[in-house]
Amino acid sequence: MTTLPSVIILALTLALEGRSEGESGMRNIGSVIWTSAESQTIDGLAHECLRPKRFSCWNGRAPSFDDIEMLSHTIPDREAYRTALKIAYEMQAGKFVPTVDATHYLVAGTNAPWKAAMKLVEVVGKHEFYREV
Repeated sequence: MTTLPSVIILALTLALEGRSEGESGMRNIGSVIWTSAESQTIDGLAHECLRPKRFSCWNGRAPSFDDIEMLSHTIPDREAYRTALKIAYEMQAGKFVPTVDATHYLVAGTNAPWKAAMKLVEVVGKHEFYREV
């Protein structure tokens, strides 16, 4: 398990999963986390991020300070991480407003066992967002 604060786990998840889609993509990913979590407390949101096989950035590994270091190597990654932190702090404060009614997402063109039972609700860049029918 990780020793990182829950808000950092949330920010890392947003940045690693959605940095290529900018703020709108990260907000949609945040919406998926928000909608799917058992509670909208920061610990509940971080727990949702770390559920097995939930977010590909954590498959088989735990978040670490190395992830923060990796996100500091390029200007776009630094900016994405700052944006992700802003969103994570909004979520922590209960001020986050979901931007999409979705519980799942994936990269366009990929398949997942759950996809057949879902309805496509939005596409942002290369990510497709779904919810149960």
